[in-house]
Amino acid sequence: MDYVGGGNPTNALTACSKGAGNLFIGTFGAATLLLSAPIAFTKEGWDSGGIFGGLSGLIGGTIIGTVGAGLFITSGTVTTVGHVINGVCHTPGAVYGFATGRTWDEERQEWIIYSLKDESDRILAITEESFIEQINKGVSIAAILGNTGTYS
Repeated sequence: MDYVGGGNPTNALTACSKGAGNLFIGTFGAATLLLSAPIAFTKEGWDSGGIFGGLSGLIGGTIIGTVGAGLFITSGTVTTVGHVINGVCHTPGAVYGFATGRTWDEERQEWIIYSLKDESDRILAITEESFIEQINKGVSIAAILGNTGTYS
């Protein structure tokens, strides 16, 4: 399961897991920046300007760390809320899709009726000659094999 990042969540449960991952990344990034920016700027200021440089580096690093941490937290929260809203909106479709025996196609981002027999019939109907001819034309294997399910 993809806990962070792209892709529409299929239901509220996956939305909450993706949202929690995004919130964790935002919080971790905020804490890291909040702690490391003042240290790095203080050291840089001290090396270039002694005690006054170190003090100005500390102040500047604290300001940059605080603003950056706020941006990290805000972006993590916004993506979490977006995922949860999206997942709640998709939950009725997920319940219907699961109840009617459909499978979620992650690539197409939709529920499909999958039939192994139909897929095997379609793939086994491709001759070796036509397969090699299409490969030589530069057609991808995925395009040659076609769809993995029927749209519903």
